[in-house]
Amino acid sequence: MAEPTNEKTYEPRYAPLPIVLAAVAAGIVFDRFCPMTVCVWLLAASAAWIAWLLVFRRSRSKLSGVLILLGAASAAGAWHHCRWSLFEENDIAFFAASQEQPTQPVCLRAVVSGGPRRLPAPPYDPMQIIPRIDRTRLELRVTELREGDTPGGNIWRPAGGGATLFVDGHVLGIHAGDRVQVLASMRRAGPPRNPGGFDYAAHLRGDGKLATLRASRPQCVKLLEPSTLSAQTQAALGAWQLLDRFRAAGHRVLWQYLDERSRGLAAAFVLGSRDQLARQDYDTFAQTGTIHLLAVSGLHVGILAGMVLLLACLFRIPRGRGLLLVVVVTIAYTLLTDARPPAVRAAVLVLMMCLAYALARPAAPYNSLAAAALVVLAINPAELFRVGAQLSFLAVAALMFFVPRIWPAEEPDDPLKRLIREAESPQMKIFRRVCRWYWQVTVVSLVIWGIVAPLVMARFHIFSPGSIILTPILLPLVAVALGSGMLVLACGWLLPPLAIMAAFVCNWSLLAIQEVVDTAHAVPGIHFWVAGPAHWWLVGFYGGLGILLAFPRLRPRCRYFVALLAAWIAVGLAISLVGRAERQLTCTFLSVGHGCAAVIELPDGRTILYDVGQFSSPAACARTVADCLWWRGITHLDAVVISHADADHYNGLPQLMEKFSLGAVYVSPQMFDAPGDSLAALQESIHAAGIPIRYLQAGD
Repeated sequence: MAEPTNEKTYEPRYAPLPIVLAAVAAGIVFDRFCPMTVCVWLLAASAAWIAWLLVFRRSRSKLSGVLILLGAASAAGAWHHCRWSLFEENDIAFFAASQEQPTQPVCLRAVVSGGPRRLPAPPYDPMQIIPRIDRTRLELRVTELREGDTPGGNIWRPAGGGATLFVDGHVLGIHAGDRVQVLASMRRAGPPRNPGGFDYAAHLRGDGKLATLRASRPQCVKLLEPSTLSAQTQAALGAWQLLDRFRAAGHRVLWQYLDERSRGLAAAFVLGSRDQLARQDYDTFAQTGTIHLLAVSGLHVGILAGMVLLLACLFRIPRGRGLLLVVVVTIAYTLLTDARPPAVRAAVLVLMMCLAYALARPAAPYNSLAAAALVVLAINPAELFRVGAQLSFLAVAALMFFVPRIWPAEEPDDPLKRLIREAESPQMKIFRRVCRWYWQVTVVSLVIWGIVAPLVMARFHIFSPGSIILTPILLPLVAVALGSGMLVLACGWLLPPLAIMAAFVCNWSLLAIQEVVDTAHAVPGIHFWVAGPAHWWLVGFYGGLGILLAFPRLRPRCRYFVALLAAWIAVGLAISLVGRAERQLTCTFLSVGHGCAAVIELPDGRTILYDVGQFSSPAACARTVADCLWWRGITHLDAVVISHADADHYNGLPQLMEKFSLGAVYVSPQMFDAPGDSLAALQESIHAAGIPIRYLQAGD
């Protein structure tokens, strides 16, 4: 007989919900790429569940389980079809102009479903032809559309659907639930016009919207009827209006107590609102791999739940009431931060842990994570295809799998080691604990980074190994900033002196976070811009990890796992290099609006970019060109040719040089003779990047 062993195993307990989640995800994916009508989906679900009833009575457990999964997949496909393919017949988008006429003026009436969000103007940029001003974003639920002027007066016809309204300027005095009349230009979102471009139409469609509105001034938005407690609109949107007012009040409190330099970060950390964060600061966090710290996720919700639980213990609240208080506060905070998928996932995990603790049952982490995913998909099945939700759940799944293996709950009690620790000074004990904590958090950060890095590289084209070191450094500062920021919100109305002290701590921690991130961003090698792996490589990588997680018997030893991973990476690199070797003469003219950009790929593998500029936004032009180059697997430009000295032909070059290496910039001899801030800024940025400027003229 084999001798018993005391080695710990970390295999998960029986978890049926991940299997149900896989079936639900399969139904959603099937409907996205092979859509069927709702009737067909519901018939399939009904047939599967009726067959399950018949089979279950005969004690056929395996077949009954398969039928349950088929029913769940069919129900998920039906729900996705309702959200993705079915819209109201009078949806506002069906009155929108066609792609040949991208915009048209409209006058409509709507109910505000999301209060105004201010979008601050970017800082001064000499490359910006038209100066940008602050904008306001409103979420609307359309009710009526004006057909036109007639001798008998305006004709208002019923309309429906949701839309996002962008207004140039500040819209004041409007809240969720108010009825407004809007005069704006309407655009129906279409598919990407350029290779590798972001599918904004699919993003809007996933939220149940097909059109966007743009108003030139705040006077184009007229308040018709403020919401009242007795109105039907208030009955439908009362909860959202209350949350919107609380959110607006929270912004006012932060603006009142915090410094101007830290307000944007505070809004992102505490309320999950990145709208107030400067674009440059957002890009800095994204490029250093610390953007996850700005998302309201498990860290934020966990700190809040811990603070509430600590207060409950201090005031000696009974365990049941204390857990109920944690649940209520967690749900309220999740709704207050717009109930984004990471926050919903964290809230469900907290609720499941509280339930397990109340029932004195062991926690089932994989079941809890799958339950959170099912809740997110029930709210919006399109989240399955969004990178934010994918990264959130991937990171937590990696934590649940690897943390018990690299961060054991208890260490073996060695009497000699215990005696040595007892003889140490208090300072040495603290130092040892801090070092041990930092080492463990760094290892966990490395594991999570390794899991999510391929997806980040494919979607955002950023490879940021510096986040492995930055995350453990910033975690204590983030906890202090988040806790003090929440204290500012809680005490801003009732206890101003305490709020002032908390605001001092919050300002200090936020400025420290910003300083650390800015310093790291300036370090060479902290991040790289890459083309990213192909879709088939991602499917193989994450599909293989999923199979190994679901079937423990198939897991190889560590050395074989590393060998398989290296082989898969080599296959991806080899296929990408073979694709580059087969290039022919290709010229891609990009749609950048009023401007010009063309990518020329020569048969010998060299790449030339002819012009890179846009009248409206140099950042948008640089992003369009970069997406096309990455889609083609290009990370180096041998030459950039600028045709002439109009800004809409070159203003995207400075931002493009930050993402790609350039061989040379070719211009005419008279290119920089004309005066202007934009030309001087262009020349300075080229020299700062160390790129030679060469001149072309007739006969060359």
